Amino acid sequence: MGDNVDARLRAQLAAGSATALNEVYDRHAAAVHGLALRITGDSRESAAITRDVFVELWEHPYRYDAGVGTLRGWLCVRAHRRAIDHVRLRGCA
Repeated sequence: MGDNVDARLRAQLAAGSATALNEVYDRHAAAVHGLALRITGDSRESAAITRDVFVELWEHPYRYDAGVGTLRGWLCVRAHRRAIDHVRLRGCA
């Protein structure tokens, strides 16, 4: 997805557009979930991580900066961090 599309989607998300969130989800949910699944090895945890990443984007769209990188990259970094946290917490239990 191009920088212009990412910037447009971010602006629409900041304006509260559920349609923009649906578009982002349709484009990137499989990648986010797949990354989380590879790290956690657990489909339920991966689904929760995917949900949390998209909730974060919905609630705080300004955290993504289209000038720094792609929206897909930002989502995957968030998923990676959350998945690592899940694995660490599981190891402590």
